[in-house]
Amino acid sequence: MTLLTGITIAVVIGQLFHMYYYGEGNLQMAYPIAVLVFAGFMITETMLALRDPAQWSIILFNICNLWGFVNAVRGCIRIRRDRQNG
Repeated sequence: MTLLTGITIAVVIGQLFHMYYYGEGNLQMAYPIAVLVFAGFMITETMLALRDPAQWSIILFNICNLWGFVNAVRGCIRIRRDRQNG
């Protein structure tokens, strides 16, 4: 098993947990997992594009991954702020 395959499997498993907690409404768990998942997707897709020049178009998915990453970080900040304020 290659490093890329291992990272991909870990990211997909993380995405399953993220969707489970998000669906349950447990945002305190969903947002931090989402940060890791979207970072993992960006790393995986960048590695794939750099290994195979025919896959350069997959870099476009990083736009969506970056948007998800930013929103997950914003969600983590909001949850932390809500916990501190009461």
